Order: sequence, then C-alpha cells, then structure tokens
Amino acid sequence: MKVEQALEDMRLDRSALNEARLFHKSDVNLLLGRLRKTIDILNKKVEITSFPKPPVDAEKVWEKWESTGYDLASLDGRELRTICVDPGTAVRPKLVQALMTNQTAFKRNSTLFGFVNAYFAGWRTFPSAELLEKLIVELIGAKRKTSHSIIISAWTENIALFTPSADNYIADKMVRERISVAKLCEKLFVSPTSYLANRAADHAFILAIKSAIAWARTRNEAETVAEIEWIAQNLSGTSISPGAFREGVGILILSDVTDKYDGVKKSIAHIVNLDSRLGDPRLAATQANWRNMPPGSRQTVLSWMVKETIEFFFNTLVPKNDENRRRADFWLTYAKRPGNIKDFQVAICDGDKYKLRGQQNKNIEYATMVGAKTSAFMMLFEGVGGQQYVIIEFSVTGNAAYIYDKTKFESNGDNLRYTLFDIRSLKRMNDARDRIIHSGDWEYGAGSSLYELGIRR
Repeated sequence: MKVEQALEDMRLDRSALNEARLFHKSDVNLLLGRLRKTIDILNKKVEITSFPKPPVDAEKVWEKWESTGYDLASLDGRELRTICVDPGTAVRPKLVQALMTNQTAFKRNSTLFGFVNAYFAGWRTFPSAELLEKLIVELIGAKRKTSHSIIISAWTENIALFTPSADNYIADKMVRERISVAKLCEKLFVSPTSYLANRAADHAFILAIKSAIAWARTRNEAETVAEIEWIAQNLSGTSISPGAFREGVGILILSDVTDKYDGVKKSIAHIVNLDSRLGDPRLAATQANWRNMPPGSRQTVLSWMVKETIEFFFNTLVPKNDENRRRADFWLTYAKRPGNIKDFQVAICDGDKYKLRGQQNKNIEYATMVGAKTSAFMMLFEGVGGQQYVIIEFSVTGNAAYIYDKTKFESNGDNLRYTLFDIRSLKRMNDARDRIIHSGDWEYGAGSSLYELGIRR
C-alpha cells in the first residue's frame, strides 16, 4: 500500500506541471551571467597561490625606472607591481633596497605572494640574498598583524624558508613527515618547480637514503625494502637532479645494507634499471650515466643482476636435480666477484615460456630461442690481456657449456644484446674454444680451464 501511495504522489496533473519551474525553458544567457558573477565573487575571495603574471613588460618598466634615477614615485601602481612579481626584476638589489624604505607596493597580498615566489624561484642565486630575506620577513610580520591569510600564516610558522638553510629545512620536513616534495610545497605555498624546491628535493633524497641505511640495522628485510621503495616512489621524481639521484643511489649501492639483504639488492637493481638517470649498466647507451658514480658501483649492481638471473635460469627453466644445482652453484661463485661477468643474456625457447607464468622477477629481460627445445644462458667474461669470452649454458641436461672467443662468437652475426637467437649459432663445435662436459668431478676441470684464460672466482 505504501508503494502504491508513493507512486500516486509522484504523478503530476497537467495544471501542476504547467506551474512547475522545470516545465519552462530557461534563459541560458541569464543563468550564465549569474554564474560569471558568482565566479568573480569567488575569485576575489580565493587567495592567489600561484605566480601572478606581470601585467606589462617588466624590463620596459625597469628601463623607465632606471631613467628616473630609481625613483619609485615615478611608477604607477600597475608598473610597480609588475617589477615586484617578475622573477627577473623582483630580486635585483636596486629594487630590494628601494622597497626596504617604501613598501607601498605590498598593499595587495597578491603582490607579496608574487614577490616571495620570485625569491623561491631563484633561491639565493642572486646578489644581496640576505637583504631580500630580511625584507620578506618584515613584510610577512607586518601582514600577519592585519591579515588572516592562510599563506601568511604558513610562512610565519615556517620562517626558516627565508634563510640560507631553507633547502635543508624543507628536506628534513619531507623525511620526518614522510611526504613528497610536491605535497610539502603545497602545504608551504612554495612553487614545486622553483629552484628552492629542487634543491630541497636533492637533499631530501640523499638524507632519506642515509636514514634508511641507519634504520636498516634495526629492521628486517621486508621493512628495509619497503622503505627503499617508498623513497624511490616519493622522493626520486624528476624534481631532483641527475647528480643527486646518482649520489644517493651510489651511497645505497655501496652500503652494508646490501650485504645484509638480497631483497635490497633486487630492489636497487630494479630502481636503476627503470630510471633514465642511470639505466641498465650492461648497455652502451647508459655508460655515461655510470661514469660519475662511486668506483665499483656499476660492477656491484651488475654482479647482483647476474646472480639474480642465474638463480632465475636454474630455478625456473632448468629441471630441479642435484646435477643442475651444481651447475648453478658453480656459476654463482663467479657472479659473486663484482666485474667478473661483463654482460649476460637469457634466451628462452617457446617450450619453456609457460614456466614464466606468475614469475615476479622485475629485473629479468630475456631474448627468444628458435630452432630448439632448450633455453640458454650466455655470459661474457674478461680474461688475461682484456681478451673476452662468451660462455653458454643450456637448460636441458646433457648439453655441454660452450666457450667462445667473443670475436669468434660474433663472427657468425650474434651479439649478446640481440633479442633472437638460433640454437645452431650457439652450438658451433668448430668455432668453440672449449666445452665444459658436466660429468664426474667436472667443476675442478672447468675451474682450471677458466683460470688459464684469466677468469677468476
């Protein structure tokens, strides 16, 4: 009965519908006019937090002011506001000195906001920075007494923003409050693209890494990995310079945390592989990125990647038995020595690709093997006199490991950076320098053969 009554109440007779407001066409222009008026009212109430654009050419205004002997009275309000908010003119000592005794330009909050943002934009890259900071602190203090601006309040509570250590102040807050540079700059009303924000981001990234290394001594592996990944996701964005990114990652690579946890090694390798400021240490295109890294860091990361790839190959693609475990352990002893394996590649046959389902190896990239039912793991070693050798292991038991001079291996048109391999080019008896037959106490003989080539464990 209640449903029927509700439906009855929803019915409208013709006379009632004619009187309803929705029945008649609306005057669109009238409604849009009201909307524009409402927007104008709201705009006047909302504080300007972005850089106000100079209404006229700041350099032309400056030339006019210069021609009058730097007399502020010669400028009208519009012209004065222009040179106070333009980042090129606002920080010039002549203007700062003049504004110390004549602060009429800052009657409007928006002019002060633009002036402060000009300071943030070129933070301490200009002369008389101390005088400019003194002026800003005075202006904020005066505004605080008469204004209820949330921006003025934020700057008053964080007056260290106007000091020589402002970048460290922001960086410390980012790390302590676990907040990204963009979110903290929003809270502090600092442009996230300003020079100050970029400097703070550089310091925060390095500070967070050093803190993570110190905290790792009292944390387990999962917590340490989570902390490093948080830093990578929140503090390593494009706002930090390539130099700071490389410095921070270099500190992390060579820290004792990596000796403690394998998960940290994998996480770091994943971070550097994906970031264009470093990239895969095996590739020629990324070599320049690694030149300014701490000595040994490139070889260290490469050794982690080799170890992870060997474990992936033998744990995922190779049948699990004692013989294959021995093969894995043999090559892992060579991977432990940083710089021992210069490059590597995995080529997976179609028959093995189903084994990749559900794998979470973020750092494993592989090529395709054609013409065979076996996959291959290829390693590049350097021996005596810089002579290089390619050694190839296969996933199917019963295949020998082939050893080639690198020049001989590539003479057939192959290269470890290729994404497609034919089994016939990897098993060339006539071109191979030697083979490792996995029978009996083969490790001793294989180790001796490699030692003669200058390849050490």
